[in-house]
Amino acid sequence: MSDRTRDDSGRFSEKVSDQDFLKLFDKTDDAFLTAPEIAEEFGVTRQAVSKRLRRMEKEGLVKSKSAGANAVGWWSLVAPRLSPTAEKQADAASQEDAVSLEDLESESDSDA
Repeated sequence: MSDRTRDDSGRFSEKVSDQDFLKLFDKTDDAFLTAPEIAEEFGVTRQAVSKRLRRMEKEGLVKSKSAGANAVGWWSLVAPRLSPTAEKQADAASQEDAVSLEDLESESDSDA
């Protein structure tokens, strides 16, 4: 029996976004995931996951490939959005090691 909560109309109250799917792809060490693996992670049916993935594939967010008679592997084509904290850290890091284009060229010339 599922421990998911339902609202007053009987629908599940949790929401899963495309970003949630992209984050799942991002955090796994596997080259790809299958719909049953994703369904297990989110606690929904394989069919619901497959439908969402097909829509995301049409939008260019994910890609799929058949891997046997019934198996389909899915992987992300884009990274998930950064959290506000991670975005600030990335911006700060990019400023710390920033160099002018001229200095960048001279660095590559000195390596040759």
